[in-house]
Amino acid sequence: MRVWLAMLCVCGASALVSPARAEDQASQASPQPAAPVPDRLTLTANGSTLSAASGGSGASLAWLHYIRSAGMIGLGVEHQSIADASWQFASVNGAFTRKNAAGRTLSIDAVIQRGSGDEAGRAFSYSVTAAGVTDAVTDRVSLRVQSRQIDVDRTNGNLVELGFSYLWNTRFSTNVAYARSVSGNLGTELVSTRTDYYAQHFRVLFGGAFGEAAPSVVNLQPGFPTPGGSSFRQVFGGLSKPLERGELLAVADYLELSGSERVTLTISYTIPLGRGSNR
Repeated sequence: MRVWLAMLCVCGASALVSPARAEDQASQASPQPAAPVPDRLTLTANGSTLSAASGGSGASLAWLHYIRSAGMIGLGVEHQSIADASWQFASVNGAFTRKNAAGRTLSIDAVIQRGSGDEAGRAFSYSVTAAGVTDAVTDRVSLRVQSRQIDVDRTNGNLVELGFSYLWNTRFSTNVAYARSVSGNLGTELVSTRTDYYAQHFRVLFGGAFGEAAPSVVNLQPGFPTPGGSSFRQVFGGLSKPLERGELLAVADYLELSGSERVTLTISYTIPLGRGSNR
């Protein structure tokens, strides 16, 4: 469900195909300000409709703690259900950031997710481990590489992602990524893009993805039927608005996998905790 809530990201699923998780991954990989930043608590809920079966819903809770001039650490729990399947997992993530003599940033981030699920009375395991590196090669251009090991039920393998980010100006940024499975039975090859527009009082994000994907890679239940193969496409758009106490983010997402369609609405609210020590 999440994270999208940054390209992404993927927030179970990859940032690549999860706008909400993308938000989380952006927080991990982006340079951290030197001034104290308060911890953040993010509450997220989503609801989905599915053309091939009944829809689903989900919720998550995530905490982020920023470390001055070093990066961040985070903890989270999430539950998802769709059709006759449900799964839940806990996550630990972190990022380490360094600046070179020119003031440009190199970030190393990682996430571990462990949990379990049930599909029509049959239990399955849920395990995702990822690590990535983001390098700001210029003031406008960043490059990223990530490796994600996915072991969900009978689906397993390693997904490698290469990403490129470009800052057009102080208001516009674009991310483009290519991901391909290099082992196991994921059978995934995806191209994705995301653009963010930062206005004075709100932020707009939109993007999409296309290619081939296994259901578990795009946050669908392990037994999801794919009679038409693994053809995949996705479009999403969202709006973020700062409030007096926190920030509200809403994202609408359309996904089609092998002729079956899913529409999801995700609402996320991020609350700053205290004044922040960043120690």
